[in-house]
Amino acid sequence: MKDGRVISLIHKYLKAGVMEDGGFHAAAEGVPQGGLCKAQHRPPYAKQNTMQRMYCFSL
Repeated sequence: MKDGRVISLIHKYLKAGVMEDGGFHAAAEGVPQGGLCKAQHRPPYAKQNTMQRMYCFSL
């Protein structure tokens, strides 16, 4: 990456601390929890039946 702004944002994100019980705690290592990427990725319509089929059989 050559864009300094993007690199600066990534650096700030990785060095961000944690707010806990109303106080700030600096992060020494790792990445913040609950960031931009969630642990569970689901399709947007996972709980809905998007296509329903009805079969009618007559004799």
